[in-house]
Amino acid sequence: MTVHACETEGYHPCEGVECGDNPDHRYDGVCDKNGCDANPYRQGDHDFYGPGPSFVIDSTKPMKVVTQFITDDGTDDGELVEMRRFYIQGNKTIYPQNPAYAPAGKNYTAISEEMCAVQMGNFSDRYDVFKKKGGLAGMGAAMKRGMSLVFSLWDDHEVGMIWLDAKDPPPEQWKTPTAPPGALRGTCNQTSGNFSFVEKYHADAYVVYSDVRYGEIGSTYGPSAPPPPPACPGGSKDACIALCDPTDPTKYLQCIQSCDQNCPHLLGLGEKPRKYMPL
Repeated sequence: MTVHACETEGYHPCEGVECGDNPDHRYDGVCDKNGCDANPYRQGDHDFYGPGPSFVIDSTKPMKVVTQFITDDGTDDGELVEMRRFYIQGNKTIYPQNPAYAPAGKNYTAISEEMCAVQMGNFSDRYDVFKKKGGLAGMGAAMKRGMSLVFSLWDDHEVGMIWLDAKDPPPEQWKTPTAPPGALRGTCNQTSGNFSFVEKYHADAYVVYSDVRYGEIGSTYGPSAPPPPPACPGGSKDACIALCDPTDPTKYLQCIQSCDQNCPHLLGLGEKPRKYMPL
């Protein structure tokens, strides 16, 4: 899940440097090509999404993906400040939208301007470009002007999609023996996404999108899916419990029980097992 923004408004055919073409002008174009992403694998949770029952989300089975756009005033006219996601698969509703990114003990479970600044700083990405092109609010403004919903299945003729599910930057560019923060994007090798291989051997690949809905938050899940659970104070169970006042034993116990109930789905990196809310 990635947020991009452009300096221009509306339809804008680009020419030359405006297009931000590699290798010399990627950051000079009118749009932010990198964007701010929430990739569970890149952020440290390698067991969240993949083929088979050992993963939280089994990519071999159908799933429902719910994306929410949160504004600063809770209305359609407000400024976009957060982009959330959660998943429904089988009889489980899985929270949060992506595993919590938890640098310095603070959990970020959605894309926000603060999360982008922190994560892109840690990963040596170009937050300055993201912010200059408009950031999260810029994408929200573009959505207000009107966008077309596009579903696609595609490959990458330039770098074989290593930015999605391999190592980017590639190992030959690393300055240390180990991967720099944010370089591990997934389990694919560096050549598996080569367009000539993909188009020759996987020309019959397909994807099914179905039951597409949009509407007010909470109106699109379907009759069997529950709404998101109550917010977790502090962003994690430990942080929530730390906020409980121990001076009143009765209220302290109630507070801890509330943390147990509302926070199991908000996990920091490395916490296992992941909890679920049954349907």
